[in-house]
Amino acid sequence: YYFVEKSEDGIQFGSIGKIFPKANNGVLCLYNFTDARRQPGDCYYRIRAERTVGESVHSNIVKVKAPVSNNEWSVYPNPVVDQQFFLSVPNESKGIYQLKWNDASGKLSCTQAIQLSGQQSVYKIFIGCSLASGIYHLEIRREGKKISIPVLVK
Repeated sequence: YYFVEKSEDGIQFGSIGKIFPKANNGVLCLYNFTDARRQPGDCYYRIRAERTVGESVHSNIVKVKAPVSNNEWSVYPNPVVDQQFFLSVPNESKGIYQLKWNDASGKLSCTQAIQLSGQQSVYKIFIGCSLASGIYHLEIRREGKKISIPVLVK
């Protein structure tokens, strides 16, 4: 198995997922993994490969920054997993916002209201309905302003 490990400080790592090997014959295989519990700020990842019982090898450590900006709205992780995500917002974002989830054909799938305090730049959002896996356009609306963000829901 390959274990994906995460650290907030680059020193103490914990396992956040397991990936089954595709092959064990020296052929190059590509893998991907989405951290569904990604928090703002720097964090570090590595892979631990189990060779035999009691023997493991670690990959190089990779530092990753969350996509946080002071003047743009963003959603992460994208793809969204477990019907929750982080919303990064500009500083002047205090107020009540309407979130509208439109599917790839433009059909409205879900609406919800969220309250942003203006005291922080990142908010954890729980989707107010059960969305099927697929591509959506998240519309964020308030007082005539509209932001649209493409989002993949898993």
